[in-house]
Amino acid sequence: MSRLLIAAASLMLIGLLGIPANANGDKPRDRESREEPTAELLKDAVKGDPGIQSIQCMSFGPKGLLLIGDGKGAQLVAIQTADIKPLGEFKKLTGLHAKLAAKFKLRASDIMVTAYAANRESGCAYFAINRQDGRGHMLAQVKPDGSIEEIKLNDVTYSAVKINMPKAAGNAIFNALLYTPTQIVASATADASFAAHVMTVPVPFKNECTVVSASSFHVTHGGWETNAPLEKMALWEEGGESYIVAGLTCTPVVKYALKDIKQGAQLKGKTPFDFGGGQQPIDMFVAGGALYCNVDGWEEPYVVRISKDLIAGGKGIDEKAPTITQEKDGRNELVKSVASMAQVVPKLAKAEGLMPLGDKQVLVMRVANGDMELEAVTLETK
Repeated sequence: MSRLLIAAASLMLIGLLGIPANANGDKPRDRESREEPTAELLKDAVKGDPGIQSIQCMSFGPKGLLLIGDGKGAQLVAIQTADIKPLGEFKKLTGLHAKLAAKFKLRASDIMVTAYAANRESGCAYFAINRQDGRGHMLAQVKPDGSIEEIKLNDVTYSAVKINMPKAAGNAIFNALLYTPTQIVASATADASFAAHVMTVPVPFKNECTVVSASSFHVTHGGWETNAPLEKMALWEEGGESYIVAGLTCTPVVKYALKDIKQGAQLKGKTPFDFGGGQQPIDMFVAGGALYCNVDGWEEPYVVRISKDLIAGGKGIDEKAPTITQEKDGRNELVKSVASMAQVVPKLAKAEGLMPLGDKQVLVMRVANGDMELEAVTLETK
């Protein structure tokens, strides 16, 4: 599993997973940017405190629906934020880490950002924050104008489902969450075995969960494996079918058919390509009919735009799938055989984190001047 950890002491970012909860803020919510919750996405919703003990990953669905993976609390939680009013163009924000800390009257060295997600409805970015002293966690909303607000989680409209992992697997540690029109998909690591598990909750969100183990072919290892959790996920449509495209805690990118997620079955994926040794996706999203992968390279992160032809298996599947990068003079380089299907995106260079705002724009986090900066970048979709 990986997790983006923004620690002030070193500002080292390590792959992403997540973790926060509640804290006291000094400013009430901006009611102008929120409307009354819509119940159509939540079944049997209640108002109150969901008792979130950790935020190991976050994602947004439509109409301000915030999804939280709480491994410590053994639950998936869906919260109707009603944060649905567009708030304008996102302005570049510098000194992000220090400003997040200051919002909670803490020093930059006192906090660690452990999860992030963008709400496409409003254009706001959300950050889960852990206190380094272990005394709690918080959730912050960064608005397009650069203002920061605390989002309290002790009085919300929500639905939750308890997660029961197989006994031999141990507790769930959530890696990623993905909203689809028919179901919410979560990926988790089993802490006792490091096995890959995928779980789904129906839409509207209700207390019903399917849990399956997942297997995939690893090109660099030359075999099928189950001990490689899905680290990042995106929804992919192909041939009239819906798939999860996932980057693992290894180097292959794998697609899984949503229809194959059935209780008691093993979810077997198809590997259309592998990034190669040491190349692990940090973030991924779909825009303009292509898959964007932010890859943790040997020297620095880089973003690759992957065409639908490569994901469809244009260069082979599983045992015949290509490794698309190679090392040259200590740097990453895409192999020439996939030049028409995979291209590096220069304007997203050195991205430590990506949060799509839609099909044409993405929020990009980069290290700058000893801190983090956050800006919106327009995609040149084809």
